[in-house]
Amino acid sequence: MKLKLENQIILAFGGAKVAFKKVGKEYLKLTEDVKEKNCQTLNFGDKALAFFHFNKAKNMLVSPQGDILILKDETTGTSYIYIMNEAEVYNFAVNVPTIKFEFHCGGGVLCAVYQTYKALYYVGVHHQLFLFGNNFQTVEIATDDKIFVTDSAQKSCTYLYDRYMQQMLIIG
Repeated sequence: MKLKLENQIILAFGGAKVAFKKVGKEYLKLTEDVKEKNCQTLNFGDKALAFFHFNKAKNMLVSPQGDILILKDETTGTSYIYIMNEAEVYNFAVNVPTIKFEFHCGGGVLCAVYQTYKALYYVGVHHQLFLFGNNFQTVEIATDDKIFVTDSAQKSCTYLYDRYMQQMLIIG
């Protein structure tokens, strides 16, 4: 089952519940006990690990389609990324230290903004998360899914995220 985007998201992990309230583009974790019965039950590959990450996280960012969940633990500076596969099961993909994330290309491309550089991740075939480049100084994304980057050596390149093939193509 895919996450339903609402102003308040309450997830059930057996008897335990974790709630997030939408504030701007992110969801902030609610700290009080959740009494409401209107919960969403999602399928996770590793339920114990997912509960640990969701319980520890203070913020959650969700892709426009609800198939990528980014849990941010501000105390450790770590983000946990979950990707939903074709069987609608959320699997833990990677944890990264980061400051900010931006979704682009219909949610298929994820830009991680660090202090001195940017990295690109993209959702590929079989709903896997791939690191595309991690030393970009600038990343600009056009409305037609073209991605213009400049790396740390001041070399520029243009890529295209092909939504149908779910891959990144170099075009110049």
